[in-house]
Amino acid sequence: MTTPIEFRTVLFAVFWKSGIALGAALCISRMLRNRSADLRRLVFSTTIVAMFVAAAVTPVLPRWTALVPLWLDFHRPAPTAEPSLSSPMVDDATGLTAPVSRPKPAQTLSRRTDLTAWLIPWIWFIVAATLLTRFAINLRGLYRLRKALDAVTDAGLLANVARFGRRVRLCRNDAIGSPVTWGIVRHIILLPAAFEELPADSRDAVICHELAHIQAHDFFMRGLAEIARALIWFQPLVWIVRRQLREEQELACDDCVLAAGEKPSAYAKLLLDWDARPGTHSLIAIGMAHRSCLKRRLYALLETDLRRDKIAGAGVAGALFLALAAALPLAALTFTQAVPVRLAQAQTTPAQSQARPRFDVVSIKPCKPGAAGGDGSSPGRLHIGCGILAGADNVGLIQVSYNRYASGRLTSEKMIPIEGGPDWIHSERFEISAKAESQPSIQMMQGPMMRTILEDRFKLRIHRETRQGPVYELAVGKGSPKLKPLREGICIPVVVGGALPLVPDGRHLCSRMVSPRGNVDIEGGTLVELADLLGMVLDRPVIDKTGITTNVEIHLAFSPEESAAPRPVTAEPGASAAVASADAPGVFQAIQEQLGLRLVPARGPVDVLMIDHIERPSAN
Repeated sequence: MTTPIEFRTVLFAVFWKSGIALGAALCISRMLRNRSADLRRLVFSTTIVAMFVAAAVTPVLPRWTALVPLWLDFHRPAPTAEPSLSSPMVDDATGLTAPVSRPKPAQTLSRRTDLTAWLIPWIWFIVAATLLTRFAINLRGLYRLRKALDAVTDAGLLANVARFGRRVRLCRNDAIGSPVTWGIVRHIILLPAAFEELPADSRDAVICHELAHIQAHDFFMRGLAEIARALIWFQPLVWIVRRQLREEQELACDDCVLAAGEKPSAYAKLLLDWDARPGTHSLIAIGMAHRSCLKRRLYALLETDLRRDKIAGAGVAGALFLALAAALPLAALTFTQAVPVRLAQAQTTPAQSQARPRFDVVSIKPCKPGAAGGDGSSPGRLHIGCGILAGADNVGLIQVSYNRYASGRLTSEKMIPIEGGPDWIHSERFEISAKAESQPSIQMMQGPMMRTILEDRFKLRIHRETRQGPVYELAVGKGSPKLKPLREGICIPVVVGGALPLVPDGRHLCSRMVSPRGNVDIEGGTLVELADLLGMVLDRPVIDKTGITTNVEIHLAFSPEESAAPRPVTAEPGASAAVASADAPGVFQAIQEQLGLRLVPARGPVDVLMIDHIERPSAN
């Protein structure tokens, strides 16, 4: 299910992409104002067709993400706090300076509903439904009118239609004031009363005009324009293109009449006579005497220097190819703005450099192949034995310092991939020992202070991007969620991004544990944290869409065969990760049966760390 925020994002993308396409069509038609009306009609028609084709194939198109410069504030979303916790490690409980915090856990499950967020989707739906309904009513009216028509029996008129070589039905009705035509496969030319009493030249001109509409598929193109207006009614250019297309269609058909030998003055008089006749005609059917552009048509008929040539079939195919060649890349294009996670070294002033948290002494040594690693850190003393810079399991030094402990506290446990950089950052390991006199916490040392080491010694330059990619949405199932609220006094919940509370005697922090062997255990946490834990064992990130905000207790057992590649267990110290039984259900089935929730494949925001530059460490 699409959320209001995602729907507004889609509407915004449709607005600027359709604006580019329609604006280009209007500009091109303006530059072709001295060319034939048939060419300008082709420009608008191919643009509308290309827009529909691009919209239909957009889900299968490869994504093309363009990076917006930092100085251009392009649709940057407001930062939101997104709690995400996997498990407090041993170092998460160090450096405790905050007073005791005992939030009262809610005993009932609640969902939040932001009614204002649905305002824009509902407005779009109401207007679009109104316009589509009106279009459908008009089509229904043509269908009913079709059954009450009288066939024309004039042999000369039927001979003109027969020479056209299409299935065209020539009919007569007293309720209309001027000739109209409609149809996609089976076409109808509807003539008014007393039409057969007109002079032969006038009758031939009318039939030639209506047959020109049929040959160019003008009714089909006008229908597409009506649907496009209904779907993207918020785009003002679509209203202009719709009107321009109707005018160019009439002008092009007028040119066909003149090319058949009709005198411009006689044809202009015929149009004025039809306009003066009483009667009504459908707004959907193509009417010969449409008053909105009659003045322009009369001037065009009497202008002898206008070009009136008709575009050949090869030109139509070429125009459609060019329109698709421009529309498909535009449909695949998305913009993202780089969010810098640190200041570039060249732009860092000495005062800013001194303000960055840093160690007094740092030693970096490459590890020998096969050397064992380990972490022997303590407040003020950092020791990482054979750590890897970028790990597929989200425990690389870059991921930890720029994601997990980015703020100097437990900031996020989301899986975040790293792109760019040389291959050695995924294979070579380094032993890092550092000392700080101020005795900062382990989170501060592995977060901001480790970033200083990476930027100074490894010359790391990196930025964060948020793209649209494949995700799973955690949603409520068909029934009520099978969630157990956190019992009061069991444990102390941890707020991700905030200071860890003091732990009184006899109490402990709520633990979280995820194991690729088939278990997720949350002693007390939110469904946002559950989504982050599931993202560690699945093949794509998981986004919470349940709206449930209370702390819950969860035990989930599933078969690891349906999850992604095995990842290390993340657990509380001393917690044992049980192995799921052989007959345990898959993770999708387990979430539905055991929690009353479901995982829905979708597209959503995916964070990526992009490495711009990195070198092997400088000498100690």
